[in-house]
Amino acid sequence: MQTQKSAELNFLSKLSSKNEFLNDIPIIRSPKMEIEDESSGQIQDLIDLSLSSSYKKIRRSSKPQTIPLMATIKTKDVKVQDKRLGLDLIFIVDVSSSMMGSKIELVQETLSFILGELAPQDRVSIVKFCHESQILTPLMPMTKENVLKAKNLVFSRLGCYGNTDIIKGLKDGFDVLLNRRQVNDLTSIFFLSDGEDTNGNSMKSFQDFIDLQDRLCKEKMMDFSINCFGYGRDHDEKVLGMLAAKKQGNFYYIKDLKRVDECFIDCFGKLISTFAVNAEINIFLNGNTRFVNKYGHSWSQDNMIGKATINVKTIAAGFETHYLADIEVPPIAYGEEVLKVAIAILTYDSNGQGSSLSNELKLTIIDSNDLGEINHVVEEESVRLKLADLVIKVEDKVEKKNFLDAEKLVNDFKGQVVFNKNITPTFAQKALKWVSHDMKDAKYSTQLRYAINNRQAAPECEEMMQFNCVQSDMLYRKRK
Repeated sequence: MQTQKSAELNFLSKLSSKNEFLNDIPIIRSPKMEIEDESSGQIQDLIDLSLSSSYKKIRRSSKPQTIPLMATIKTKDVKVQDKRLGLDLIFIVDVSSSMMGSKIELVQETLSFILGELAPQDRVSIVKFCHESQILTPLMPMTKENVLKAKNLVFSRLGCYGNTDIIKGLKDGFDVLLNRRQVNDLTSIFFLSDGEDTNGNSMKSFQDFIDLQDRLCKEKMMDFSINCFGYGRDHDEKVLGMLAAKKQGNFYYIKDLKRVDECFIDCFGKLISTFAVNAEINIFLNGNTRFVNKYGHSWSQDNMIGKATINVKTIAAGFETHYLADIEVPPIAYGEEVLKVAIAILTYDSNGQGSSLSNELKLTIIDSNDLGEINHVVEEESVRLKLADLVIKVEDKVEKKNFLDAEKLVNDFKGQVVFNKNITPTFAQKALKWVSHDMKDAKYSTQLRYAINNRQAAPECEEMMQFNCVQSDMLYRKRK
């Protein structure tokens, strides 16, 4: 009886402790956003929206023509001061016994660095998990005092032991997220693990769990992203990839532990460069022009013929992002000199204020086949997205043990790249390097797919790595 009573008291003690950690500390709101480089102007001056196709001209024809349509958001590469959007960050760290040694030491070092880069308007909660899970900190503002407190916890409380129950760690992280009394401008979960789940949770269990959490968050009007970091060869890329894909987060395959900082800084640096949320582009096609194909996961999947929406979500400084579709233009009659193809309208929120930006694509109609200089960027974007499709097809062949078919798909793609005269030699070299790795390696192919779709940095795909000035400065300071 005494043993049962002790167990009950121990359980109640843990429950009380967890409930205490679910009480988020209020956000320290910052004044209106300012930009460090005064010459850059206001927030709206940071963004350029454009529409383009392969050519600036189109041939007159009595038949429909299919052409590419590319929407581009390009932002100035400037540093946003500490009056930027605030972050709610939840770090969920695997501390199972396999993380012992250099893995957890590098995690501790990198987390400590990132904590030092945060400002009082940002809040952080740290969760550790193995076969059990524990919330180490409530969601608290990163004042100087709290940064020191969080750093001390990172180095003193992330001891490694036990097995791996991924859902337990995720459950505590989402409990922190869902019990917030205040919600910051951006919310992101950083999930770190080096192993497969050892508690018998199936892929369906993970999918059902994340679907439930997403539904609960939507009910409370909370948005979030999950960014997953898989260490070494033993992590489960299928589970981590699925979690990241749910909310268009990033997946990082950290094969070389010495490069963990690149992955963290790529992900974190973009978050602290973000100045707009709830961003989307609505594209309206002119006349009887219609959408034929939409490439990538950002496009709406509705069946509207002449209108489509691109879910941009967030806009950060120092990035250029393209969205590609194929459209069918109806026959062009004689007497017309200019074809009005489409109008794009970008809407977004920044510091509680809604703004918009628009642009229009017009093509000059000609009667010859001389369309002039080709837009290499449009063609290269097409190749990039074809590579994303190739990765999925190769993964399917490998899953079915059809290795010769997988190899043939890769070789066919290489041939298409080599003989494509509409892309630059520099891009062709990069594309060939991307498929020169072992495409039968599921971890590499998953990383490649995310690097392509999310334009994220990836140590396993170095040719894709691009940092804005904030990320570059952080990486320099981290390594000097």
